[in-house]
Amino acid sequence: MTEPVLEIETTEIMAGHGYVRTPRSRVIAAHEDPSLGAKVPEPQSIERPKGFPAYTRQHNGQTLTIPPDGQLMSAGIEPYKDLDGPVSPSGQPWPAMPVTPGGTIRMSWWLTAQHKTQKWHYYITKDSADLSKPLTRDMLEPLCEIWWLHGPNADQFWTAPFPVKDVHHWIKMPTKQGRHIIYAVWDVADTANAFYQGIDVDFSPNVKDS
Repeated sequence: MTEPVLEIETTEIMAGHGYVRTPRSRVIAAHEDPSLGAKVPEPQSIERPKGFPAYTRQHNGQTLTIPPDGQLMSAGIEPYKDLDGPVSPSGQPWPAMPVTPGGTIRMSWWLTAQHKTQKWHYYITKDSADLSKPLTRDMLEPLCEIWWLHGPNADQFWTAPFPVKDVHHWIKMPTKQGRHIIYAVWDVADTANAFYQGIDVDFSPNVKDS
């Protein structure tokens, strides 16, 4: 049975909260490089309910996944829909950061508004993923999970301090080849939402780790 499609959300973009700036996420590339032809607002506002990858919602008697498959890069938010294509609207490939197979990268978030935080979790496309198609859950496999200070203890979310605005994670890369997508999620504790970022990378030998 074909999964029902959730219409792209058209709500107004509110003040944003966080994005991945190193390696440059797809929304940052689109925001900074007009030649890509993607018209997107501020990069820090790709915000939807947390619970990825399992979160679902009932809508008109149907069970919908949120963010919707095929719209993971935009999280199903209308102003960011240009991010969902396998290539940019201008037809250029999305810029991809070279990474070393088996190496370590520094993943840097910039938090434009700080929140009580649960965790960050990261996924990467499987070797079998067809990147000529929009990103879906079944194209991803877990990469790592980073809890903020307290570990998976909900009772401690509220007493832990806010993360600093400039958050860095050093993440060991698998031994993959060619282009892949890293999907990064920041789960906040003091709202029901998370922030979603897609990062294009290219696994190449002899690349200096970031």
